[in-house]
Amino acid sequence: MNSPVTIFVYGTLMRHQSNHPMLDGATFVSPARTAPEFTLWHLGEYPAMTSGGHTAIRGEVYSVDADLLARLDHFEGVPTLYERVLVDLVDAAPAFAYLMKADTLQGRPRRRPLDSGDWRRPHGGS
Repeated sequence: MNSPVTIFVYGTLMRHQSNHPMLDGATFVSPARTAPEFTLWHLGEYPAMTSGGHTAIRGEVYSVDADLLARLDHFEGVPTLYERVLVDLVDAAPAFAYLMKADTLQGRPRRRPLDSGDWRRPHGGS
């Protein structure tokens, strides 16, 4: 039997976003946000979260089984593009999140930080 894993999503995997169907079979747990220790980057079609910033990132927590987690890892390009890392959440138990590797982010010329920390409000302030 697969033990469920909690995953924090903050971009196109959230409800009403383009890649949310990838979470078919997942159980929504709650909205959540991180401590202000990250940066959310707008990369055009999707965001990237990196550690070492001063922004609380807003997202959603889901419970997924091992099979879905493996599909999400593949979708997110783990370990080449993103890393799956356990992060502390302010209003929920720790969960795994996909953080972009620093060297990968540096190769993105159109990147810009999202001070709002919310992919759904890409032009909003913090």
